[in-house]
Amino acid sequence: MRARPKKTATLLCFAMLICTAGCNGESNSNVTDPNERVQPASKVTDSKESGQEEKHPGYVLGKARDDLDQFYGLYALPDQPDRRLFVAKAVSPNPDRPIPDGYIMIGAMWGDAANWYMKSLGKLRFEQQWVNPGGTPLVAEFKTDATGHAVSMSVTSDYFNYEHMPRVGDLPEGW
Repeated sequence: MRARPKKTATLLCFAMLICTAGCNGESNSNVTDPNERVQPASKVTDSKESGQEEKHPGYVLGKARDDLDQFYGLYALPDQPDRRLFVAKAVSPNPDRPIPDGYIMIGAMWGDAANWYMKSLGKLRFEQQWVNPGGTPLVAEFKTDATGHAVSMSVTSDYFNYEHMPRVGDLPEGW
C-alpha cells in the first residue's frame, strides 16, 4: 500500500477537525440525507409565521435585465461554421431552483456540454458566473446594428478565443 504524502494527510486531518468541531461532538438526527443542502440561519424563514412563501436564495447573476432578447440567436464559429453557439434565456436544469427572467445562457449546439450562465457586466458584455476551480470564465461581448439587435459576438475563455462570431440565425422553434 502506498503511503499518502504528508501534506495530503495533514489536509485530511485538518478537514476532519473542522467537521468534528462544527457539530460540537453531537450528531444531528434530523438530517436524513447527508447531501442535503443546508441554508444559513439568516436565510431560513418560517413561511407559516411570516405569512410569506419560502424563497430560494438568489442566484449571483447580477441585476436582471429586460432587454436580453436582442442577443438571442445562433452564432457560428468562424473556423467551423457548422458549429454554433446559442444565446438564450437562462433556464435552470433543476426545476426546484428556477432562474428568474432577465438572464442569459450560452451553450454549444453540437455537444452534450453544460450551458454557461452569464452575468451582465455592462450593456453588451457578459461573464460566465460559475467556473470550475482554476478555470477562466468565458467572456462574451456583442456587437449590435443600428436597431440594437446583435449581429456578432466575441468570446474568450480557456476553450474559445474568437473575436468575431457572426449571428447566423434565430433559435430553433420552441426555445
